[in-house]
Amino acid sequence: MNGVRLSFRGGTYVKLALVCVLSFLVCTAGINTLGFYFYNKGAFSPAVIEYFEAEFGGVASYFAYLCYRLFFKLQILNSLLNYALLFLTVPILNSVKALRVKIE
Repeated sequence: MNGVRLSFRGGTYVKLALVCVLSFLVCTAGINTLGFYFYNKGAFSPAVIEYFEAEFGGVASYFAYLCYRLFFKLQILNSLLNYALLFLTVPILNSVKALRVKIE
């Protein structure tokens, strides 16, 4: 996102938020979940089957597996914690004088 210039105060945090959203959609909801879906498709555990039956009428679709992985297995909490840590590192890096980092 270096090509995008946001000259207002807090522009760095707006860019970080965009990176977080793109990372979540492409990596977590896209690549990782799709890979696990195809890997596990033939042999879903009984917990997954029960979740599909209760929430989606037994349909083992990609969307059902995405919901299972994000909410039942709490992957969404892992992602939110990682993004919160990312936002917390900016002021910490700015406060370390020896690094000579100025993220605005």
